[in-house]
Amino acid sequence: MEFSLPAGIQRILWLGYPDYVLEFVTAAVQQLKELNLPAEQWTQAQWPPSVLLRDPKILFIISNGLRIQQLPVHFIIHQIEQCSSKSLLQPNSAYTQALRKALYVWDYSQLNIRTLTSRLHLPKVGLLEFGYHKSLEFPKETLISKSDILFLGARTERRNRILSEFSRAGLSVRVESKLFGANKAAAIQGAKIVLNLHYYTNPSILETERLMLLLANKKCIVSETSSDAELDSSYCQGVVFESTAHGLIARCKEILANPELRQSLETQAYEWFSTSKPLHRVWENLDKLKESFTQ
Repeated sequence: MEFSLPAGIQRILWLGYPDYVLEFVTAAVQQLKELNLPAEQWTQAQWPPSVLLRDPKILFIISNGLRIQQLPVHFIIHQIEQCSSKSLLQPNSAYTQALRKALYVWDYSQLNIRTLTSRLHLPKVGLLEFGYHKSLEFPKETLISKSDILFLGARTERRNRILSEFSRAGLSVRVESKLFGANKAAAIQGAKIVLNLHYYTNPSILETERLMLLLANKKCIVSETSSDAELDSSYCQGVVFESTAHGLIARCKEILANPELRQSLETQAYEWFSTSKPLHRVWENLDKLKESFTQ
């Protein structure tokens, strides 16, 4: 894919929506700064004012365009919706139209990329994986809120069915859907296991945007397998996968009964993620972005 930005861009402004990708946006902007690129993170709650959006010298990178209120002159969409979501199933929705108008679309999943290319016929789609950066690690003085098993995510009918099976098996799962900042850090730090259950099915894509923060903070993750066997395989050194609720329950019981096994899985996950998936290596567009600003 040919990558070149319009002439005259002098600044990158990265917008992070919704809240659960703010940690990644912070890490990505920090990575760009370390490479001497003129990057900033937009931290205000409101959408940028028109005077900025109309500035042809600013390249906007938008993580999740579902909240776009006004399109900038130059922008890249960091696409984090799953291809099963309604926003991508509607070819003429406001979001899909924004995807077509973007300079480029960066997606975290090859399965998503294939779907965007075939369904929406987007000509400029590339890979932007979620990777490790030191800034993802929680401060050592983080408070701890203890639990055996933690699930972070919205409740749905299928998720509730699986969680009910955990309860019937005698396992207590703490469920949180709106934890951010220090409260989320405290819950993650205090969990012995973090459970990952898919929101979408047929297909389901591994939620690597959720896993990155867990892996960077040495958490033991037990996850459902997804529809993307290739992606699951690439994460199997950092995530324990099971394909059924019975399997998820059995593995959680095994890990809770064996603290040494859990500690081994935590260490292995962190070492694999921090050494095999550092952000500056897995981000395939990074060199091309640098070239656009150094020409």
